[in-house]
Amino acid sequence: MNKGVNILSFVLLFAFGFLAAAVIYDLEISNLHLRGMKYKEIIFPAFAVVVLAVGLLRAKNRWQGWNDMRLFKNFKFATEVSKTFKTRSISFTFLEMMFMSAAIYFFVKMGKLDFNLVLPMIAVMVILLTESLLFLIRLNAGGDGFRIGISDKVIAYFARESKLVFYEGLRRVELHQSDQISFKYKDDLVIFLQTNIIPDDQKEGFKKALIEILEEKNIYFDDGLRNW
Repeated sequence: MNKGVNILSFVLLFAFGFLAAAVIYDLEISNLHLRGMKYKEIIFPAFAVVVLAVGLLRAKNRWQGWNDMRLFKNFKFATEVSKTFKTRSISFTFLEMMFMSAAIYFFVKMGKLDFNLVLPMIAVMVILLTESLLFLIRLNAGGDGFRIGISDKVIAYFARESKLVFYEGLRRVELHQSDQISFKYKDDLVIFLQTNIIPDDQKEGFKKALIEILEEKNIYFDDGLRNW
C-alpha cells in the first residue's frame, strides 16, 4: 500500500510542479503560453486536495495498522520487530520526509513569483510532513504497535504498514534460501515472510509457535523450517 501511495504522490507532485513552473515562468509549449491559462485558481488547489487525500490515506493506513497491532491480544506468540527491520522502516520514513521537505523548498522558491498559486500545495506538504514526523517519533519509540505475532488465524506484523499472512487456503510452508519463509496457497499464490523481521533471540519461539499451529491445521511444512 505505502509503495503505491508514494508512487502516486510523486506523480501528482511532479505534474503539479511542472504545471506550476510552466505558468509561473511563462514557459512556452508548442507556441502556447501558459501564464494566462484558464481556471488555474481551480486546477492548482484541486491538485493540492488530491495530494492531501492520497497522503491522508497513507496516514490512516499506518496509524490504524499501529493501533490494531497494539490492541490485538490473541497472539500465541508475539515480539517486537527486529532492530534491523525497524531501522529500515525508520530510514524509509526519513527519506519520505526529505522528499516532502525538498518539495516544500521548491514550491516556496516558485512562490516568490506567485505565492497564491503554490500556497495550497505548500500547506498540504506541511501537514503531511508533520504527520510523517509524528509517525517517525512513534516508530523510534517502539512498543507493542511495532511487532510480529502469530495467532491461530493469522501471522501479522507492522512497522510502516500492516502485513497479514492467513492460513486459509494454505498448502505448504517452506524455508526459502535461509532468510525467507514461503507460504504457498492454492492457485499458485506465494507469500514470502522475511525472517530478518524477527529478532534473532526470538526466532526459536516464533518457529515453535508456527509449527504447532501448522500441525494443528494439518498443513505441510518442510524439514528446512523444522531445523531452522
